[in-house]
Amino acid sequence: MMDKRSVIDLIHSLNVSEDILVLDGSLRDGYCVRRNGHCWEVLVRERGTESDVMGFPSEEDALRYLAEMLMRTYR
Repeated sequence: MMDKRSVIDLIHSLNVSEDILVLDGSLRDGYCVRRNGHCWEVLVRERGTESDVMGFPSEEDALRYLAEMLMRTYR
């Protein structure tokens, strides 16, 4: 099961600061997971501009996608 703690542990294992993650719905720049109505979204926010927005039916699916994105980027 993928949850927020698993994503944070993954980031640490990749030797990347968890400051790049936005898992609390704030508007900081970084890799974000947020609830939007009835779905969950993963996106990248840089200088206030959102890109690469993908929608998912569950938080677990969104976090799994985020973990895969982070592994592709930081491995």
